[in-house]
Amino acid sequence: MGEIRVEVGKDLALINLARHVTKAAKQFGRANSDRTHPNILIFVNHARRKGPADLAIALQGFPGPDGQPLFPLIEEEKDNEEDKWEMQKGVWDAARTIDLYVWVDPIQRTWNVLRPKSAARLKHACDLLGVAAE
Repeated sequence: MGEIRVEVGKDLALINLARHVTKAAKQFGRANSDRTHPNILIFVNHARRKGPADLAIALQGFPGPDGQPLFPLIEEEKDNEEDKWEMQKGVWDAARTIDLYVWVDPIQRTWNVLRPKSAARLKHACDLLGVAAE
């Protein structure tokens, strides 16, 4: 009573999105191994509390108080420094194989595009969907 308490925990939404990206990258690797076509990952989201910003955070991190990026998929509870970064690095490796992300919100009837700057076939993917490559 009369006490302020703060609890910090893992954001399961980010972990869930990271797993989807990793799984999709494996599927793209089997279906489009020679990268003839762009890899476009489309999320159709029915969860009201998830949005395209969550996907961006899972892939890119977010700015910390000192200006340095913070990465939410680092597992601090692991002892070995390499093991701490295993999930985040796995997502980065998977993300490099995806050329364009589309976030569809059927409730709001909107869609957002996330364009990885280093995507090998970004322009081709954007052209297919009729969006600017920016």
